[in-house]
Amino acid sequence: MVSSLRMGLLFVIFEIQQTASGVDVKLLRNEVSQLQFGELGLILLVSLCAFMPMFFYAVILTKMLGIQLKARELIRHFFIANSFSNLIGFGGLVGFVLRNYFYSKYKEEKEGILKSIAFVMLFYLTGISVLAWIIPLRFRDFPLLSEEI
Repeated sequence: MVSSLRMGLLFVIFEIQQTASGVDVKLLRNEVSQLQFGELGLILLVSLCAFMPMFFYAVILTKMLGIQLKARELIRHFFIANSFSNLIGFGGLVGFVLRNYFYSKYKEEKEGILKSIAFVMLFYLTGISVLAWIIPLRFRDFPLLSEEI
């Protein structure tokens, strides 16, 4: 189990390096510098609102595992796992590995951790899939979606 966790973490580190190497830092700085303070604040606010529903999955997971965490630590674990999961992807595999890494520090029974993470991630992915249908159903006439590629 430990070796699979290490392999998973190595995979996550490799993917982070691959993703980070593709970022044009100069272009990113230029684009961010052109944002007004209000626009930047709005981007941060919308981002936090998008993350909040996923926070409840972290709370549910810790309750299922019977782990008591300080709010600050729970938020840190949640933010790291979800940020990298959203950034890198792989159908939640990165988030799965990171959650396993974080929560295995608090429980010795590893099989229960894996089952609980998989159970919660099923609802997480289902929720994202259901929300994804809102775009084509609600915004059919949106110009970007109706243009030919």
